[in-house]
Amino acid sequence: MQDVNEERMHKIRQKCRIYRRRYENRQLGELLCSCVILISCIFSMLNRVETAGLSTVEGGYGSVVLLNGGSVYVFVGVVAFVTGVTITVLCIKLRKKK
Repeated sequence: MQDVNEERMHKIRQKCRIYRRRYENRQLGELLCSCVILISCIFSMLNRVETAGLSTVEGGYGSVVLLNGGSVYVFVGVVAFVTGVTITVLCIKLRKKK
C-alpha cells in the first residue's frame, strides 16, 4: 500500500514539474514577444525623430546640460540601474529558495 502511494506521489510531482515548465516557457515567450515589440517601437520612434541625420535638439542643448549639472542625471541613472539589478538578484534568490 505504501509503495502505491509513493508511486502516485512521484507521478503527481512529475506532472507538476511538467506543467510548471510549460507555464514558465509560456511566460518567457510572452516576455520575449513584448520585448521585441517594445524594441521595434523604440527604433521606429527614433527613426521618426531624426531627420536627415540631424537630431531634433538643435544648438547643442545636450552639451549645455552636461556642463550645467548633468552629473545629477548620471547619478539618477546609476541609482536606477543598481536598484534594478538588486531587485532582479533578490527575485532570483527568492525563486531558487522556493
